[in-house]
Amino acid sequence: MPGSFRNTLSIVDKVYQAGPGRKKNLSIGWLSDGFVFSILDVKEFKYIALEEHKQEGRPDAHHHFAFLRDQLNENPLLNQPFDRVNIFYYSPKLVLVPDALYNKEDEKALFDLCATRSDHHQIRSDHLHIAKAHGIYSTPVELITLCGEFFSGCRLRHYGSALIESTLAGQKLEKWNAGMVLHIQSSHFELLLLESDKLTYYNSFAIQCFDDMLYYIFYVLEQYGLQAEQLKTIILGELPMDTEAFATLRSFFREATFPEKNDMYKYSPEFDRVPYHFYFNLLNLNSCG
Repeated sequence: MPGSFRNTLSIVDKVYQAGPGRKKNLSIGWLSDGFVFSILDVKEFKYIALEEHKQEGRPDAHHHFAFLRDQLNENPLLNQPFDRVNIFYYSPKLVLVPDALYNKEDEKALFDLCATRSDHHQIRSDHLHIAKAHGIYSTPVELITLCGEFFSGCRLRHYGSALIESTLAGQKLEKWNAGMVLHIQSSHFELLLLESDKLTYYNSFAIQCFDDMLYYIFYVLEQYGLQAEQLKTIILGELPMDTEAFATLRSFFREATFPEKNDMYKYSPEFDRVPYHFYFNLLNLNSCG
């Protein structure tokens, strides 16, 4: 049986009241085991709400969509007008094609060459402005329908497209000077290799334990002839600082750090309750190119 959903996080600015009257942007992250969303006050350019729901037990996509539909109808934070809605969708396969080689008519053939398309999915693509590439991926028709029903004109992007663009912006504008970025979730992680502000490698790996992640990291580094102790690494996603896993990663690399908050935005004091790097992809979705 599909697992039930649990509200794992809910923070709201103490002076914020849901409803019309303030210009607001909504960002939603659609993950394999649940969803997360944040609300940005446009006038103050300040994040004022962040909420997360996770599915317990065996993931079930149809049950997932049904729960999200209920939330969009009933959750007072979601059931209100927004000036702009950005959504990212997680799937394990993102096919990257340089702009110089991209042709809209070849999207389906390129994706089918690199991945297996699921039934009732539609092939879509994102333009990655900073990376100068297109990302091709497969999206459930049910999600596209849901977006059209509740958020006409919303911007739907792949999770990896948003992560790549936000990472390159951080590298270029905030001068991370990183050689590698790891974005870690409970069931998967993304590995990005960088040369200055250029992306040289991106992939998403399914994992069951921490050792799986270490295996993939060192396999990729070996293929590229890179030495871990020479790499500065930025860590994003669900990895607390006070864990053995972080200590282990830190021991392998020249430097392993978490990013500072994007100072383009302000943040409600309630946001101090959660590590910024846990929600890096979501909180930078508004500024993705």
